[in-house]
This record gives sequence, C-alpha cells and structure tokens, in this order.
Amino acid sequence: MNEAIDELYAAGLLGENALGKGKRLDLTVHTGAGAYICGEESALLDSLEGKRGHPRVKPPFPAVSGFNACPTTVNNVETLTCLPFIVNEGADAFKDFGPENNAGTHLVSLSGHVEKPGVYEVRMDVTLKQIIYDLGGGIRGGKALKGVIPGGASSPVLTAKEIDVEYSFDALGKAGTMMGSAAVMVFDEDTDVVKLLHRITRFFNHESCGQCTPCREGTHWARLIVQDFLKGNGNERKMKRLHRVGGNMMGTTVCALGDAAAMPITSFVTKFPEEFEKYYTQAAA
Repeated sequence: MNEAIDELYAAGLLGENALGKGKRLDLTVHTGAGAYICGEESALLDSLEGKRGHPRVKPPFPAVSGFNACPTTVNNVETLTCLPFIVNEGADAFKDFGPENNAGTHLVSLSGHVEKPGVYEVRMDVTLKQIIYDLGGGIRGGKALKGVIPGGASSPVLTAKEIDVEYSFDALGKAGTMMGSAAVMVFDEDTDVVKLLHRITRFFNHESCGQCTPCREGTHWARLIVQDFLKGNGNERKMKRLHRVGGNMMGTTVCALGDAAAMPITSFVTKFPEEFEKYYTQAAA
C-alpha cells in the first residue's frame, strides 16, 4: 500500500500540486490496533486520535464532527473501489449488476464446509444457493447442509431450507437476516450448533469494548449460559434465559455490537432448538 502511494506521489497524482490543479492531496496509511470494535466508524476515529476505541454517542455524526472534531467521511475500501467503474462506465452500467435498490457487485468471503472456499465478486442478483453450490462447489465431502451464516457472525442464521434467496440487502432483510460483511459461513450436518454458538458468543464477549452495560454484561452471560449446555448443565429454563439475554441487548447500546452479539443468539435458539434440547435430554437419560 505504501509503495503504491509513493508511486502516486512520484507521478504527480498526489502531493502539493495533485493532477496539476494547484491543490494539495495526501494519502496516509495508519495501522489499526486490531480491535474488532474499531470497525465501527466513530471508534475507528477515536483510535486514530490515539484514544481507546470506544464508539461515540451520535449525533454529532462524523460528517459534522469526526477526526479531531473536523468533518470526516468514513468509507469502506470496497465502496471506493466501485468509483472508477461508475465514473468510467456510468451509473446505469453499474445499476445493471443487480435488482433495483441493490445495484452493483459485492465481494463475498465464502468459508466453512464448502469445496472451494474463497473471496468471490458476485452480482447482487445471484442467490445464496448459487454462491454455495456453483461458486463454492457444494458441501465438502458430499454431506448435507445444515445451515448458513450469510453475513458474518453477527447475522441471523439461515437453515438449509432457506438458502434459495437472492443475495442482496433487501432480499436477505425480508428473509429475517442481513448481508452484513458478506462473510458467508457454511456448516454441514455434522456441526454441533451449540459449540458453534459458544465460539460466537465467546468472540463477542471478548471484543465488546465494555462501554455499554447491556453489551458488556449480556455477552458475558450469554457465553456462560451456552457453556453450561456444553457442560451438561443446560435445561429449558436456561434456553429461555439465553433467548431473553439476547433480546435484552437488541437496540440498547451505543453501537451495533450489542445487536451483533444478540442476533446469532436469538436466531440459533429459534432455528435449532433441538440442538440445545439434545444436551439436557441426554444428560437426564
């Protein structure tokens, strides 16, 4: 990245007289501290200012008061990479890559129990099923599909019967989940869903910045309750409590990490209740 920026300065595209327009334009690379929470735009700005990465209360939004209290625009790199095509080919050409209100292409990170995991650029009108079976080559080892996390660990899970859905923002929203980070994680029939949820809850508990009580305490208790099931101490009452803990985090935090931690909890308990019941019914037997 730094070498590419040096080339831009040498070519006169950056610097004191960028593009010969008499205006200064600079690009500076800052290495992040590695915290998951710093993916939230205001926490990222705090981190850039040398502070602990805590999401800010909004308003004011970064476009009004951002980096060092100056107006700041925050974009994902993927968003910026769309600009050359739109500028060169026109907005209408870009809109052809998908349905109305969901135009363009998207980078999908396909992982889990598929034959060909990887990062794929897809149109916004392909289906999740096509991504898994056409691009990913199907389920590894010819096994049956159990479920899919369609947009990163924070997105509500879909069962094998629900994957014939267009992989776009609106369609996934109507299906009760979201595209999120477009990180598609596929798991097969042999996957222990309770162990999978334990890993997810442990991650969000570790990555919570601790600023908001519902998230700080909720992620902690969710991890402990799921852990109880793995230890053979689960029961129907704890399953309801787990669902309640997830629900209590929704919409109660400064940033979306509380929601991100809650959605997999409530969706896994709702979509795969038998997986949790298996732990305490077997223990009773």
